[in-house]
Amino acid sequence: MTDKDVTERNVMLHAEYDRLHSCLALLSDDERKLIELIYFKNLTIEECGKYLGITHQAVSKKRKRILCKLYKLLK
Repeated sequence: MTDKDVTERNVMLHAEYDRLHSCLALLSDDERKLIELIYFKNLTIEECGKYLGITHQAVSKKRKRILCKLYKLLK
């Protein structure tokens, strides 16, 4: 990879990061918290459920709904 390729890749990654950050800002506080716990703090679904006081099934359903919402926002 040339320096130019690396620079272009970094610019693209930064733009994608900004876009994702903007979409995350559109989520409710509860939705953002769940995403933060699972994807940024690396909690398992079971650990996340215990932390939030809900079942792992509820966490799974909420996660799926939130990911669908993010997918639509990112389209």
